[in-house]
Amino acid sequence: MSVEQFIDQIAGKGLLDEALLQRLRRDATAEGNQWNPQDVIKFLVEQGHLTRFQGKNLLKELLVSKPATNDSLDLASSESIDGLSIGAVSADDEDDEEIIDLEAAMPANIATEQSQQAENEIFDSMQTSALPTPPGPQLGSSTPLQHVPIPTDTSVATAVAETSGEVVGYDDVETPVTLLDKQFNNQIWDKRFLYSTIAVLILLVGGAGTFYLIVNSQSADVKFASASGAYDTSQYEKAIIEFAEFAEQFPTNSDVDKARALVYLSRIHLAVSTNQAEAIGQVEKAVTIGKDIPGFSSLARDELKVLLPRFSEMFLARAESANILKEKEENYELAVDALNLINLPGALGTTKSEPNVRAKLEELDERMAGVKRHIDRDTNLSNVMTEMEVAVTENEIAAAFESLFQLHKLYPELKGDRRLSSVLNQMLNAERSLAGEVSARWKVSVDAGGLPLGSEVTATNSGESIPGAQGQKTVLAGGNVVALELSDGSVVWQHFVGLQTVLSPVQIGASSVFASSQDDEVYSVQSTDGTLNWRLPVDGEITSISANGSKVVVTLNGESGGVLLLVDSSNGNVELQINTSIGLSSAPAFNRDSSVAYLIADHSYLYAISLESGKCLDIYFLKHSVGAVPYPPVFVNDYVIVAQNLDDESGLVALRQEGLGRFEKSGDFARVPGTLSSEIAYAQNRLLVTTESGEVRLFDVVPQEDLVTPVIVPLAAATLGNEGPSKHFVEMEAGSVRIAAAGLMEMKISSDGQLSTPSSLYPNDVFVARTQTIGSVVIAQRKRAGTSAITVSAMTVTGQSSWETDLASLSDSVIVANGQTAVTVDSQAQVFDVQKGGNVEIDKVLTSGRGYSHAVTVGEQLVLQSLTGASDLLLFDMVGAGETAKLITLQDLSGSPAGPGVAFKEQLLLPLVDGQIALVDVTTGGQSLVAYQPVKEPEEVVRWSVAALPSDNASSFVVVRDRKAIQKIGVSPLPVPHLELQAEATFEVPVYNQVAATGETVYLIRRGRNNDEIVSLSYDSLEELRVQEVAGRVVWGPYRVGDLVLVYTSASRVYCFDGQQQLLWRSKQVEMSPVGAGIEEGDSFLLTGVGGILWRVNVNNGATVSESQLGKKVIGSPFVVAGEVWVPTEIGVVSGAAQ
Repeated sequence: MSVEQFIDQIAGKGLLDEALLQRLRRDATAEGNQWNPQDVIKFLVEQGHLTRFQGKNLLKELLVSKPATNDSLDLASSESIDGLSIGAVSADDEDDEEIIDLEAAMPANIATEQSQQAENEIFDSMQTSALPTPPGPQLGSSTPLQHVPIPTDTSVATAVAETSGEVVGYDDVETPVTLLDKQFNNQIWDKRFLYSTIAVLILLVGGAGTFYLIVNSQSADVKFASASGAYDTSQYEKAIIEFAEFAEQFPTNSDVDKARALVYLSRIHLAVSTNQAEAIGQVEKAVTIGKDIPGFSSLARDELKVLLPRFSEMFLARAESANILKEKEENYELAVDALNLINLPGALGTTKSEPNVRAKLEELDERMAGVKRHIDRDTNLSNVMTEMEVAVTENEIAAAFESLFQLHKLYPELKGDRRLSSVLNQMLNAERSLAGEVSARWKVSVDAGGLPLGSEVTATNSGESIPGAQGQKTVLAGGNVVALELSDGSVVWQHFVGLQTVLSPVQIGASSVFASSQDDEVYSVQSTDGTLNWRLPVDGEITSISANGSKVVVTLNGESGGVLLLVDSSNGNVELQINTSIGLSSAPAFNRDSSVAYLIADHSYLYAISLESGKCLDIYFLKHSVGAVPYPPVFVNDYVIVAQNLDDESGLVALRQEGLGRFEKSGDFARVPGTLSSEIAYAQNRLLVTTESGEVRLFDVVPQEDLVTPVIVPLAAATLGNEGPSKHFVEMEAGSVRIAAAGLMEMKISSDGQLSTPSSLYPNDVFVARTQTIGSVVIAQRKRAGTSAITVSAMTVTGQSSWETDLASLSDSVIVANGQTAVTVDSQAQVFDVQKGGNVEIDKVLTSGRGYSHAVTVGEQLVLQSLTGASDLLLFDMVGAGETAKLITLQDLSGSPAGPGVAFKEQLLLPLVDGQIALVDVTTGGQSLVAYQPVKEPEEVVRWSVAALPSDNASSFVVVRDRKAIQKIGVSPLPVPHLELQAEATFEVPVYNQVAATGETVYLIRRGRNNDEIVSLSYDSLEELRVQEVAGRVVWGPYRVGDLVLVYTSASRVYCFDGQQQLLWRSKQVEMSPVGAGIEEGDSFLLTGVGGILWRVNVNNGATVSESQLGKKVIGSPFVVAGEVWVPTEIGVVSGAAQ
């Protein structure tokens, strides 16, 4: 019988499921593994699909129906199938299940005959256990089973015969073969034996079932334990096979789901162990399928929370160590994909939130971000290098730098990266060819009709004249170039150049040259009377004007880069125009014979330009960033010296140009603490610099033969007070140096290079330009404390003070509308017609050197207060041309004023430095009642807001204290008149330090998360009544205008509130930056914006009545004169009605 037929015979018995039968057919007939029927039985018994009893009976049945030949069913040899074996068993061994011996019920001779016949026909499979086990089934190699005689036991038959009392002879009778044979004498069985036999049969069947379950269970446990052992020892291939077999063999076992789950976990482990990209998909497939197996997720999580991050980390480590961008990118993507496996359903689940897991994932995220940044950086670097190379081929050096700067902005660590060296060298070589002379583009004009017109400054002159001083000094003040007589400081002429002009004029011979931001022109005028010599219109921003001999040197930035102009000062003709690809914002330095100009570009480059040939001699790649070299270079002792900011310090570098060839750096940077605060000042071979931290350093420039020995040698150091402005103005001579900033300090320089202790002048004033020595006169320009006006003062070189002239623009003055006229009052209390301006000379100075810039109308009088803490006031009983102020000294105050005063009950309410609030009679300077004393700690500093009144004639006021509280203060008559606290409220969230009140309501601003909040309080109790959110942040207000309160927000809208906590209206959007507090005129509010907007808004509904563009920068609040609205602008007051 073939093995296929044998399996078909087994299938007919219904003992095995179809899946197992199909596997038997596949494996039994596989190439190189041809089984015989014995192998099939052995496999089924060993695998637990059949018991030994079932196997033996199955063989017996098949042998009876088809006697086996020696080579078709021979169990004499022990065969190995898939590593399992069935050994031969001796006839003496007992079966796994009890078998009823029917032969014992037969006569002895029949039993013997039957036994012999069975012996010849039936092979007991148990006999194979006694034989050795060969390695596996091999065709044609079966060994015949040893014949073992089966002994005949007739004791049972004899006992039965004796018990029945009858002896039956069988010689004459045909012997029945079975119990069912007709000739069988059933009387040999008595009822007792029959019942016993039935009982035994029942017991045997039950026992066989129980034995099967026990044996089957033991076989499953052994199989599962073996598979688990393989899994635990990382033998995942073996574990997969054994768990799969277990699941097939024992489908009803309680561990079958666990076995199936471990199959997929083993596959995950196997995939991960390969460290290959394909493993990601394999893991994803295993998790996706495995999650549907009951218990997979709970079993997998503890392993996957370690395994999957480690899997991703393997790719990440490859990405981190890769030097080739493509390899880094590939491994990074694999790391990301691998890490994303943790998010698969059935993977980590809630274990992702465990501290250790979360920490590991955060670490991986951080490392991945670093790799991603590295990839993006190198990708950007490659792209930018390509862009730069293309730009160089198109001679667009500035565009190449722009690409580079964008790269540096994203990746600062790429500054100085060597991979950029090649393209940077290409750019440098290209710029050497591009920079140089071009045909002059602009033509000079002598048309005097186009001189810019604007608001003139008013001048107040005082002091003594300087005998013998001749000539003029031109200064920049209030948007005007003003010429003053050196002898007495009187104003000779002035030309308006615009408030945006910051370049000081220069004087060449009898001419003054200056730039105008109004029209981008360079002007030359006669210093004596201001008449025009010539004018040169240019295109672009004029960045510097300087003089070199008789030449005017101009730098500017145009659309295509920087421009250097050398202009003949006598006629304005452009003698040389040099173009550079990079902008120029500083004046150049010149060599000894002025044949070479050294230009520092806005970034990166230092140019050496021959003024004879117009060619670029060389470019030094200084590598400075925009703004890092804020001041011009200097040429000292045959070296070009450049001062550069280096992070939190500054450095001086010396460059030498031998024979007009290439630059060579001589020595390292000479370093100074802090960032630069002044131009390099120099005299002879010495130079001096200052820094924002107040450091002063004096150096000697010593030529060296080599390029290593330092050229810039330190001589002396000093430290200035670092309070005040961070910009210094230095004038240096061989034996002295003047440093102007907050005050003017002068130090002597000894012959051996030491600095003396500084002397100081004007310690409270801020200087706006360096001092300039003209003959025997030293000119200084400063702003007095408390004012923005410019004061020009003169003193002799011996230090004796002479004259002073205060130059006040409209924005530096107080505008007072008085009936049919309007006047301006400058910081020195001089009154001028608002439109005519003028100059005045005074004999007596009331201001003690301070500026009085805060104006308050108290009743019918005008009070000027200095915000410098001055203990006096200037009082005008009337304000008009020719009127003079009275100086009022404040009396019996506990401290100096600490802020602007407010009119209250026709007196002046002043906050004091000690926290008190005093009420002063402006006519006498004395206190009219006892000041308010807040409760405070001994060393506590109280900061008050400006007081707010609900109406002009209110009897109380409110004031914010330290942004944390608001207090209502009024007048109490008893026991003596005094200011008394009437109500108070504190805030958990700080409020803005601005308050307004009207009617029954106080309005404050509180910062919200995204928008500001308007907080309404009861004026009587200061109880919070209402909070209303506005769009954006409040940038102007709250101000009481008339009886209403206005605020303007960053959302470009005005909000209007009444005295009952009600929002009356919200305006449309108008883009502006409000100036001043606005005024009410008729049924409109008039608001001005710094950009030139005059906005008229309806008081009742917020509708725009008109919106005028003045075309000029607005510098103050509008005012009304004789029914006409006027607006102060940078060029003077203009009529609002005319727009």
